[in-house]
Amino acid sequence: MKSENFGEVLTLGDINIDTVWPIDRLPEAGHDAYVQAVSSGLGGATLNTAIVLDRLGQAAAVLSCLGSDPYAGQARSMISQTGVNQAYIVENAEHDTGLIFILVTPDGERTMITYRGANVYYRPEDVPETAFKTASMLHISGYSLLQKPQADAVWRAVSFAQQNQVAISLDTGLEPALIIPDELRRLIAAADICISGPKETAQLFGTDDPQKAARYLLNEGVQLTGIKLGEEGCYLADAKADCFCPAFSVEVKDTTGAGDSFSAGLLYGWLRGWDLPACAVLGSALGALATTVHGAGLALPTKAETLKFLGEEHTADISRKEIEKVIAALT
Repeated sequence: MKSENFGEVLTLGDINIDTVWPIDRLPEAGHDAYVQAVSSGLGGATLNTAIVLDRLGQAAAVLSCLGSDPYAGQARSMISQTGVNQAYIVENAEHDTGLIFILVTPDGERTMITYRGANVYYRPEDVPETAFKTASMLHISGYSLLQKPQADAVWRAVSFAQQNQVAISLDTGLEPALIIPDELRRLIAAADICISGPKETAQLFGTDDPQKAARYLLNEGVQLTGIKLGEEGCYLADAKADCFCPAFSVEVKDTTGAGDSFSAGLLYGWLRGWDLPACAVLGSALGALATTVHGAGLALPTKAETLKFLGEEHTADISRKEIEKVIAALT
């Protein structure tokens, strides 16, 4: 695959307006909870990844569907504050833009209530074939397989990617692993990169052990697998090597977008031929930084913030040599 090509990364998934509600605790059924502040911003797993890629200097575009409502204008306005290409975003007048209500408890964990809306109505005919002529990668959210016609659009995009030797990356997601495991395994077989987590791999392959899960994925033909381990770090493996990277220690405010930021680091490094430890360090740093703010989208880390963070002293058992290698590659 064209891992040496820095063409656009095409991301296929949802665009949402996220509303973040920091609460002391989740209320019991029939009871109330109160918040001191509410914030709203951009969301959607692959859009988050596209934003972080763009901030690192990697061209990225979004393949998705908005409604024809005020939220669509809000989303486009915020995307225009980045360098992410929104030329391939379509609109559907019959359905509203996706919305997510995110309840965040003091430990940073989030509970989401999602209205996918127009996202589901991204159609096969909306997939821009010409975009694949110069793209370097297609990055797909597993959630895009949950409902048609968006699921059919995924397979149209996969076909275009394969015809043009464009690498395919998949972030599985937990709900797809629970609801459509067979369809997700089918897409894994077409992927060059698979990003997942222990809960997902337990559903898909019967194991939450990252090393065993990685072997399953590599046996399916995946070239690189990244297993997100939350506060424990991450595990990466390809056919020749593997590595574990501990998580950077930070004060966690909100975990929304952390996994998407990790994915951006992994994809950025892979496209540039970095070794596994370097990919892991960048992904872990981006994921950690994402947890230090409320919300995702425009709140996610910039390149300058990432370099500053990597230049600081850290308690995590991460090789300073590897960190310096990433700093040098980013500057």
